[in-house]
Amino acid sequence: MEARTRPIPDPVPTELPPLPPPLPATLAGPGNGRLRVLLVDDSRTMRESARSLLEDAGCQLILASSGFEALCQVALQRPHLVFMDIAMPELDGFAACALIRASARHGHTPVVLVSANDGRLERARAELAGAQRYILKPFRKADLLAALRELVPAPPAADAASPLAEDADDEDDDGGGDDDGTRAAG
Repeated sequence: MEARTRPIPDPVPTELPPLPPPLPATLAGPGNGRLRVLLVDDSRTMRESARSLLEDAGCQLILASSGFEALCQVALQRPHLVFMDIAMPELDGFAACALIRASARHGHTPVVLVSANDGRLERARAELAGAQRYILKPFRKADLLAALRELVPAPPAADAASPLAEDADDEDDDGGGDDDGTRAAG
């Protein structure tokens, strides 16, 4: 009997193909043309406060109450931007941000970490986790809109009347602060 030989397969490639480019903001969702924003906070009050500000700006909101839920929503909904609280049980914002940023598929998604603490250590940890921005709570409309403008390209439908337009008067509605730009107590 003759021994049969089989060819040895090529080794597994060590280089991965390039990633597809991130979705442009104009592909915001099935036919709605709005920016998808994931808002992650374990406090219902903070979610509702930011929700009203962002919906007024024309964003489509996706809500999550934990870091684990945020990871699922990033994979399922492919948001254009994530606003995430730092202090959450089980999986905090630092860890969830690092996991999103390490993802080959979703690592391009901008993450803004949000905290009531203005300490240097928290800001450094946010930077190490890959956050593009750090915003203090309670939110101000001006801060949220500035992050949207900076981190997500404006959709072509945005016009001068749009809250995302550069000239929009976002200083007047700051989520409850005084006219001098102070933050509302939260």
